[in-house]
Amino acid sequence: MKVSDVSIRTRLLIGLSVPMAALVLLGGREISGAREESRVMQQLLQTTTNLGDIGRLIGNLQVERGNSAGFIGSQGAKFAAELRAARQAADETLPLLSAVRTRLSADDRPTLSDEARKIEQTLARLPDLRKRMDALSLTGGESFVYYTSVIDDLIRLVDATAAGGHVGEVVETIDVYREILLAKELAGQERGMGAGAIAAGRFTPQTFAAFVPLAGGEQFLLDRYIRWLPAEDRAAAQGELEAAGRDRLAQFRVEMLKQGQATDLSSLDPRAWFDTATQVIQTMNVFTGRVLASIEEEAEARSASAHVRMIATAAALAAVFAVMLGVLMCSVHFVVRPLRRLTVAMRKLATGVVDMGGVDTDGKDEIGEMARAVKDFAVFTEQSAEQRRQDDARSAAEKERERIAADAERARRAAEVQAALDALGTGLRQLADGDVSCDIRQRFASELDPVREHFNGSIEKLSATLAAVRTVVEAVHGGIDELQGASNDLAGRTERQAASLEETAAALSEISSSINATAERAGRASMLADEADRFAADSAAIVRRSIVAIETVADSSKQISQITGTIDEIAFQTNLLALNAGVEAARAGESGKGFAVVAQEVRLLAQRSAEAAKEIKSLIGRATLEVEEGVNLSGQTGEALQGIQERVTTLREEVRDIVSASRSQAHTIAEINGAIGQMDRFTQQNAAMVEESTAAAGELADHAARLARHVAAFRFRDATPRRQVA
Repeated sequence: MKVSDVSIRTRLLIGLSVPMAALVLLGGREISGAREESRVMQQLLQTTTNLGDIGRLIGNLQVERGNSAGFIGSQGAKFAAELRAARQAADETLPLLSAVRTRLSADDRPTLSDEARKIEQTLARLPDLRKRMDALSLTGGESFVYYTSVIDDLIRLVDATAAGGHVGEVVETIDVYREILLAKELAGQERGMGAGAIAAGRFTPQTFAAFVPLAGGEQFLLDRYIRWLPAEDRAAAQGELEAAGRDRLAQFRVEMLKQGQATDLSSLDPRAWFDTATQVIQTMNVFTGRVLASIEEEAEARSASAHVRMIATAAALAAVFAVMLGVLMCSVHFVVRPLRRLTVAMRKLATGVVDMGGVDTDGKDEIGEMARAVKDFAVFTEQSAEQRRQDDARSAAEKERERIAADAERARRAAEVQAALDALGTGLRQLADGDVSCDIRQRFASELDPVREHFNGSIEKLSATLAAVRTVVEAVHGGIDELQGASNDLAGRTERQAASLEETAAALSEISSSINATAERAGRASMLADEADRFAADSAAIVRRSIVAIETVADSSKQISQITGTIDEIAFQTNLLALNAGVEAARAGESGKGFAVVAQEVRLLAQRSAEAAKEIKSLIGRATLEVEEGVNLSGQTGEALQGIQERVTTLREEVRDIVSASRSQAHTIAEINGAIGQMDRFTQQNAAMVEESTAAAGELADHAARLARHVAAFRFRDATPRRQVA
């Protein structure tokens, strides 16, 4: 495409669009950079919030860890109230981890969100750990490992949350925050280990090995923080640490480590150690708060600066656009608009219309010269148009004469066509009245006469067709009458058959229900017979065991009776011996009186034993008779139960046969009932089909009657009378 093919306005737009595009590109890059910096700073503010929340949770868990160590080390004698307060503070900050996880997920950092969720799952074990701690079934090492692992996971989450997306001194500040957080963790471990060791009275080897290097690492990290501070703030930070008791804490360490692991710590106060370490850790909390505040201030300042830069760039772009738009409007007003008016005038001139309105022909520039040239051409064009008008007038007179001759010829042809139309109209009116014998006898003009012949042929074919239709309608009407009568008879028979099948199905359904109920009752009777058989068998077994037990009692009674006889004989012999002893004592005189008294008592005892043995023997005799009677009765009961069991078994077999026969009958009747139900459905369907056939036949009869009436309305050449269809 040539440059000359492009309009002047387009050329102006292209000329202005190049610098405008360059400005848009530069401004867009500036705005994009400012927006990205603002986004990074907003993300940094979000990160600062997350770091603060995680830091508070870490601090409360560190306090709970230290109090737990003292509580376990003292076997619950100390730190009980402090531990409850520390747990309450930790519980209040536990929801902060869920809030951090939600923000990380919204910030499209799913890996960190998963890490936070894993830490939440670990913290879910905290209530169980506390219960074990309260019951003193948890060792100090287990408690320390749990809290320390959770805090280490939180510190790693801090590292991952703060990593990436930051530049310059902000990165250095975040590193300082992480180092202070790590120094706090070392101080917290030292506080917990020291409190537990002092409460227990001495260090364990493992605790001592872990306790010694903690102070050095803590001091190293704090010195790095102080070196990071401006020179004028370093002395103030040192003073805050000293005011918090760092020197007192160092003296504690000296006392605790002066004899190494063998140092006796029972003279130290674990509460004083814990409070001093806590004050130092709280000072570190102040340091972390200041570092986070400095990060927030830097992020807010940079975000505000980026926002201002973005607005200023956008305003500058808008101003440049406004200036260029003004230049474009002026160009259009002073160049494009006059050219457009001149173009409109030239287009009208090309169609023969001379209209120079709105065109400035007095201008001294190139556009004015073009306008004057167009004006001169317009004068010439107007003169040429006058000559063409005169020629057109002569040509119009000649065309008028030719038109008059053509009108006369058209009038003659119109008369012939009108005559033909009148004849056709008369024939069509007769046909509309039902007269199919209305052929046209008068001939038309030569070119119109084929129309008459076609009309007469159509009338003849229509007459023959209607006559045939009339004959067929009469035959169809007669056949429909016979079909409708047969359909009505079939419908009546089908309805009666359906009613009979329905009654049969209802009767079979009642019989089936009765047989099913009988089968169910027979089944229950069979179950009862089985239970009675089991009860009879159990009763027979019980009676047999009773007989055995009674026989055992009878045997025992016989043995007791024998033993009683032996006792009676012993009593008799003892009585004889006592009599002999009394005789011998009487012979001995005074020296045998004491022995005579003893012999008398032995005799009395022998007599009472003999009487008791006789009574026992009498009772055992009666019991033996009763036991024998019970054995006889139990035997008779067993025989009766055996007969009952045999009859119940026979009854059970009979009931089972009845149940089987009832179920077979119920199954057979159910099949018959299903078949009758299917026949009933078929009969109902047949009845519906007969009704539909009857209705269709009636409707067909109505259509045939209407068709016959319509055909009867026509008049044929033969006047043969036809049967009237109602």
